[in-house]
Amino acid sequence: MSVQEDDPDRFKPVMTQSNTQSNTARFEFRCWPVATSRAPPLQDLLGPAAPERRTDLYVVLPRRTDLLCKLRDGERLQIKTLAARDGRLECWTMPLDSAFPLDQATRQLCSELLGAPPDQIAAASSAAFVQRMQQAGVAIMPMRKTRRQAMVDGVKLESTLARAQGRLRWTVALEGRDAPALATCIGMLGLSGLPNESYAVWLADLLRQSR
Repeated sequence: MSVQEDDPDRFKPVMTQSNTQSNTARFEFRCWPVATSRAPPLQDLLGPAAPERRTDLYVVLPRRTDLLCKLRDGERLQIKTLAARDGRLECWTMPLDSAFPLDQATRQLCSELLGAPPDQIAAASSAAFVQRMQQAGVAIMPMRKTRRQAMVDGVKLESTLARAQGRLRWTVALEGRDAPALATCIGMLGLSGLPNESYAVWLADLLRQSR
């Protein structure tokens, strides 16, 4: 198993200065280990680099575990959709990735993806977007993340401590465009016995528990 320094741009869609829409598909596997015995080998792979810390704001829609909408670091609007499943892997696309203010086409796309009326999508700023959603009764959940990343045999490996609604969870994710390589990496890391559950599944559970 070879480990390379993580290239932060390797899996990013090509962006313009403000707005972009990308349908680049990526296979993903996210699990939620509870056994701390899995931590040391992952720590060795992730290396000594300082972790990234940020808080993302998630728009949580009831019964929509096929969609992830967030304000990355509280600012940039990103929406991912579950396109397909390949065995235990999920294939996600990102049809919307935009800075604020949102242009008319991006606002319309956001409306369609979220199934919300256009006037519910505030375009001026991230703060206005959150306020309008909350006024419409849509749940906004902050998630604080402390994560580390590395490339393992061409697959992006991510280990994250995530805190939301007072719950702290450890999650491990692998991502790549080559499904067989991703499946091989899952097995090599000893994660094959764990289910694939996205952030959308966890957030939906938290929403149900809060009601």
